[in-house]
Amino acid sequence: MAEEIKEEIKEKENKKTKKKKRKKEKSFKKIKRNRSWVSILVFLIALLIIGVLGVAFVDVFFQYVVESKATAEYNTIKYMARVYDTYGDGEETYSLLNKEGRDYFIKDKAGNIIYQNGENTANKEGEVVYLDDELKGVTAYTDIDTSYITISDGSLEFKYKDLIKNIEYDEDEGFYVGDKVIDNDKIKEYNDKLGELDKYDGDSGSVVYENGNVRVNIDYYDENEISLIEIVTTDIPLWLSVDLSDGNTLVAKATVKINIKDIALFGILMIVVSAVVIIVFFIVVGNVIGGFIRQRRITNFFFTDQVTKGRNWMWFKEKGGQLLKKKRNAKNKYAIVNLVFVKYRTFCLCHSIEEGEEKLCKIHDQVAASLEKKELITHTTNSNFALLLKYTDADELDERIKKLIGELEQIDTEHKFAFQAGVNKIDASKASDGRYVKRKDIDVEKEYNNACTARAKFEGSEDSGIAYFDDKLVEEQKWIDMVSEKQQQALDNEEFMVY
Repeated sequence: MAEEIKEEIKEKENKKTKKKKRKKEKSFKKIKRNRSWVSILVFLIALLIIGVLGVAFVDVFFQYVVESKATAEYNTIKYMARVYDTYGDGEETYSLLNKEGRDYFIKDKAGNIIYQNGENTANKEGEVVYLDDELKGVTAYTDIDTSYITISDGSLEFKYKDLIKNIEYDEDEGFYVGDKVIDNDKIKEYNDKLGELDKYDGDSGSVVYENGNVRVNIDYYDENEISLIEIVTTDIPLWLSVDLSDGNTLVAKATVKINIKDIALFGILMIVVSAVVIIVFFIVVGNVIGGFIRQRRITNFFFTDQVTKGRNWMWFKEKGGQLLKKKRNAKNKYAIVNLVFVKYRTFCLCHSIEEGEEKLCKIHDQVAASLEKKELITHTTNSNFALLLKYTDADELDERIKKLIGELEQIDTEHKFAFQAGVNKIDASKASDGRYVKRKDIDVEKEYNNACTARAKFEGSEDSGIAYFDDKLVEEQKWIDMVSEKQQQALDNEEFMVY
């Protein structure tokens, strides 16, 4: 019954130990975890959303501009239709309509053109568009000479990207679309019109001259040449129809006036915004990388021994546990060593703590240089070092540690140093099927404590030596512990005899 109670208590203690161990492991993971990628992902998603919304805004903006201008033009064309309905079909009516200065034609129900003013550049097939919520569908025709405005699903679409691609800039001529052909005959024509319009003052003036779909602003003039020509607007044609009271249809050319300079500036604005976004992106990425670097520095500082500048005991426990628990390392044999610099305190007393720490650094660096890949060393406390060594044969391990101690004894030419090592061997174990068993529950701190216990055999000795942890040592320590626990009770019960 007593044995069962002891086993139950021991099992509870093991559970508590495992729970504390899991908490420590989680703490280490939190310290090492870096969530910088989350910031980058969130920023990229936000950037994507902003980009999509930005493109949608530009499309909606230009569609609104085109449709609002087309609606204004449509109202003018409706006025022309009212004039026709009021005065009827006749030369006087056409004369009034022609004064609008707009290309148009009138067709009958069969689609035959019965009257035309100006050039007819409308496509033969029309589509219904809805210019605003209050208007019924309007039959619209795109122009055969330009593709900047198209019709899709009852809406006008402005191909502003195509227009922006065709916008060019000249130091003398400003922004322009297409070819900037201004030959001598055209200059003479402009000069004649300047003279006719009389809208210039002396050697300079500002006149607007319309040439096809382009409105040219003449900012400077002299008798022989035009020094600066700037295209102010481009008129994008669109043909809109209105049903007449006599059953015929009026189809007139609507001109959607787009200010080239505004579009160019809008394009520049988009470039600036894009540049700002890119700059912000690099700033954010830079901050994230900086945060990652700072996180690494903090982690390194947390796991750095301040005396030797190597790794500290916390890192040794974490890294050592990872190495020992890995499945691929289950077949490997390891040894945890407690290496002690004997009489370290005496050396510091006779010299200085700084010189003592210099010797610890030399010891650390020399041992670290002798280690193989996946072997570890750390400075634990004062004169103590913890080592995790890999070995294949016990004799080979013993020779290696002896050689290491021999080299450390010669680390200073003026002093004869001694080093003691407690060794706890961690053998590989196999299951019944012959496969190596993973060390999933190994506790580095416990294994190192066993190595320290083995090294305690040299208590009171100042000579170098190696001691190994084994079952016999465990039994001895249990006996000593039991005697310590029982001795007071024995004294109280007068179970000791005095000689």
